[in-house]
Amino acid sequence: MDDEPIHLTIPTAHRKKAEKKEFVETEIGRFVEQYVLSEFDVEKARREQIEKMNEKERKERQSNSELASMVQQTFNIGKKIFICI
Repeated sequence: MDDEPIHLTIPTAHRKKAEKKEFVETEIGRFVEQYVLSEFDVEKARREQIEKMNEKERKERQSNSELASMVQQTFNIGKKIFICI
C-alpha cells in the first residue's frame, strides 16, 4: 500500500484539470475493467451457453411461425374441402 507505482505516472496537483480527468478515465478505468469488473471463466461459459440456448429457441420459434404461415396460406386458396365419414 505504501509503494509507488512503477509503470504509472500520476499527474501532480499542479497539472491541468483535463489532464487529471484523462488519467482517471484511462488508467483507473483500465484497472477497474481488468480487476473489478472481470468475469470469471465459469460465469462467462454459463452466460455464453444461455445465450446460445436463447438464440436456438428464437430460431425455432421463428421457423415454427414461418411454417404456420405457410400452412395457413395453403388453406386460404378459396376452396372448400368436405370430409364424409
